Amino acid sequence: MKSSHHFRDQLSVMTGWFDQWNNCEQTVALYSLFKKIEPGQARFLAQVLEQNIAHCMELQMLEQQANDPGTRIPPPLSSNSLT
Repeated sequence: MKSSHHFRDQLSVMTGWFDQWNNCEQTVALYSLFKKIEPGQARFLAQVLEQNIAHCMELQMLEQQANDPGTRIPPPLSSNSLT
């Protein structure tokens, strides 16, 4: 079994890479990782994502505007609005 320090170091490196990527690269990386997870892990992540999406006002506004093309689009919020 790997030590928790080793795992945290690896996770820190991966997080650093992730933060340097653009949205498209981040999406591709996440999709690649999601294809490798077990169903129980997928269920947990799906629930977390659904909760985050449900509370994201920016996403709700974008979806509403996509369904009503006459609506003006406000400037984007920070990327932290999904957390």
